[in-house]
Amino acid sequence: MRYRHEGSQYTLVVANSRTARMLMLGQPAWRPFTDIYETPRKIRVIVELAGVVPDALEVVLYDNALVVKGQRQLPVKNTQRTYHVAEIRQGPFCLEVPLTTAVDPEQVEVRYERGLLKITLIKNKGVPHDS
Repeated sequence: MRYRHEGSQYTLVVANSRTARMLMLGQPAWRPFTDIYETPRKIRVIVELAGVVPDALEVVLYDNALVVKGQRQLPVKNTQRTYHVAEIRQGPFCLEVPLTTAVDPEQVEVRYERGLLKITLIKNKGVPHDS
């Protein structure tokens, strides 16, 4: 698992709906289930990523967003199979969490345990976030 801080703003610009469709077709990604909560001093993000290898995770903190990227590939045991239910998402995923307050990039805690990625961000007390 990699964590890095980018000292810049995070922006995704889509020119029109046709471009958006092409972008989605060109880079299919799913969004994992996520819990996000805030206390007076912290922002906590918990991401459900069962079956994801920690080396396949990247956590990037921008000035205005937290981005988690990775990939889930479940092992294939037998190529001759018939699926009756296929609900577990595989392939690349991307989670984008906008930040409404400034956080300290030096105090980010990232842990991956029992299929949950837990990220704790400490707010910069008294520092307003640029919109």
